[in-house]
Amino acid sequence: MKTTSSKSAQPWKDLFAPSKNPDSSLEFFQPLIVDGVPRAKPPPEVAVKGAEEWENSIVAFLVGKKLPGNNVKGVLERKWSQVGHFSFHVVGNGVFLVKFANGQARDWVLENGPWDIWGYHLAVRKWSKDMVLALEDCKLIPIWVKLTRVPVQY
Repeated sequence: MKTTSSKSAQPWKDLFAPSKNPDSSLEFFQPLIVDGVPRAKPPPEVAVKGAEEWENSIVAFLVGKKLPGNNVKGVLERKWSQVGHFSFHVVGNGVFLVKFANGQARDWVLENGPWDIWGYHLAVRKWSKDMVLALEDCKLIPIWVKLTRVPVQY
């Protein structure tokens, strides 16, 4: 069975031909060699623009449990939907990056915790451009302690 498309068919080789659009040119940047391994080193303005894009983000991870990202995202969408839309990204190894539309939404999440997912504490940190996105980098975790029958004078 032959199907037709509203677009005209384009040969594969044309996809890799030089573009006629002047805004689509690519610039080559010499890689930086670190311990014999080539590393990309973008120009400073690219790093600045990237940092601006993520400035309203938080880094989150579950303490004591690893859950699939889709499950975590679903719970957070229900809990944080009142502050507006956010995008959810799985960084890896139980670390998540949550990008908010503005700093006010991000700050609301940071200030209205503690947060949990299915009874497991969700640690949240404000993202910064030099932050290592790994669980091992977290040295302090706030805890919530409920004390009962403590005399008023204390």
